[in-house]
Amino acid sequence: MQSKYKFIGKLNPSLEYVIPFYLIRPDINNGPWVAGSSVKQLLTNGIVETDYDVFFSSQEQLENTKKLLDKNNYVNYSMTTSNSYTYNLYTENMEFTIQLIAKEFFKTYVDVLDAFDFVQSQLLTDGYIVIGNTEWQSKSLILENFFKDGILKRLIKYYSYGYDISPEIYEKIRNNELKEDFSNDDY
Repeated sequence: MQSKYKFIGKLNPSLEYVIPFYLIRPDINNGPWVAGSSVKQLLTNGIVETDYDVFFSSQEQLENTKKLLDKNNYVNYSMTTSNSYTYNLYTENMEFTIQLIAKEFFKTYVDVLDAFDFVQSQLLTDGYIVIGNTEWQSKSLILENFFKDGILKRLIKYYSYGYDISPEIYEKIRNNELKEDFSNDDY
């Protein structure tokens, strides 16, 4: 089966931004996978201003990554939820935030990318190459997969980043009964 996701390009991050990849050890074929907005930020401006979201193929892979981070001076601060474990690394000049996503596990990188609703987030890397949706640079939000849970929070987040929201997206939201929980800030 042909994947709808394509090779986007290669990353060339500065040495500081390689540290999380070195510790996480992502693997395009087997996981873990770094995906989402951090990949987009590295592609567009070479730095990560948010966090690195890491996805896994199994509980065992998640636990092994937690052990790697714990052995390398990461501090697991109290932002552990049922969906993720958040780690911070403080280097001499920088702070990195890494979120280990524990909500679900994935068989392939395609499954990870399919878990994102907007094409602008459908980017994944091993720290060197980037695979994703070829429309990732669109300034108009493109809804690839409609997930009722949390859509309003994500829409607000993207709107605050300056993305245009099409009338079709508003129509899709208006025609669906949504259940939003704003009590847990997982962004």
